[in-house]
Amino acid sequence: MAALDWIDRKPIDITDLNTPSVVRTALDALKLKQDGTAAAENTVNRKRTVFSNCLRYAVERELLTTLPSTRSTGPRPRPTTRSTSGSSPAPSWQRS
Repeated sequence: MAALDWIDRKPIDITDLNTPSVVRTALDALKLKQDGTAAAENTVNRKRTVFSNCLRYAVERELLTTLPSTRSTGPRPRPTTRSTSGSSPAPSWQRS
């Protein structure tokens, strides 16, 4: 029951989730394992899904008025892809 002990030591009022910086801190924490290293992408996605479902449940129970994560998520950076071979795109990919 280590998780319950942790929750007892780290209480947060549900209304604090109306503050975007608190939600952002929670979302950033989902990216880490307990030892502080980066979690796998699948793990992060699963944790985000659970967190989102918890927020939806809080709205359903009228503990929150809106979903705070929708307000705190900004534009995501686009992944950069670089060709290391020095080749140009296939002719069918180029615009005429």
